[in-house]
Amino acid sequence: MKTLLDLYTSRLEDLIALSKSIPDEDCDGPFLMAEPAMAFTESPNRILFVGQETNGWHGSFHTSDESDITEYVENYRKFNFGERYRSSPFFQYYQFIGDELAGSTEACMWTNLFKFGRDSGKGTPSDKVNEAELQYFNILREEIEILSPTCVLFLTGPNYDHFLQQRIPDAEFQPMGRFDNRQLAKISSSALPESSYRIYHPGYGNRDTEMYHGTIDLVKGDYFSRHSK
Repeated sequence: MKTLLDLYTSRLEDLIALSKSIPDEDCDGPFLMAEPAMAFTESPNRILFVGQETNGWHGSFHTSDESDITEYVENYRKFNFGERYRSSPFFQYYQFIGDELAGSTEACMWTNLFKFGRDSGKGTPSDKVNEAELQYFNILREEIEILSPTCVLFLTGPNYDHFLQQRIPDAEFQPMGRFDNRQLAKISSSALPESSYRIYHPGYGNRDTEMYHGTIDLVKGDYFSRHSK
């Protein structure tokens, strides 16, 4: 069975080409996952969270050989799902939603829509970096295929829907329940499991916790209508 490391290693030449194509861009990454724990692979409820982009990660991007990939993966493992950042809204909701859907965050994984962020700080990468990622390192669909989650939850908000469709072109968004399409959308795609959703990023959702928890409750209800608790 193909592993995440197999995928990343097979794309080494693409990473090197990407690095050479944007020598002067403000770029940090790539954000690569470590292999999932047995608690994830053996769980009946495997939840993959997809965030936006990192706010700092490795430092200025460059790739020259396979040891760089090992370093990128090791950084993900050491970060340990934001162990030192539990006060941040993202990881608070990662913990809360993971417990609600999977029973434990040990049955959850986390990746980002953008594999590259800004070395200078938060925010989406430049158009040039995004175009280079799409050309050389558009791997989100392959990561999902390898992980085989039972649920993919995009914590990206509606303003990132265009970037999501750049990576998963057949993604379609349908509103759910009493919420409009910006607050909550169910996503259908040949690359995604049936239980795939997009809600606001926690940093924004935390401004209206009644609405945000309402969307999470609806996701939970829809998910468990198809999966046993």
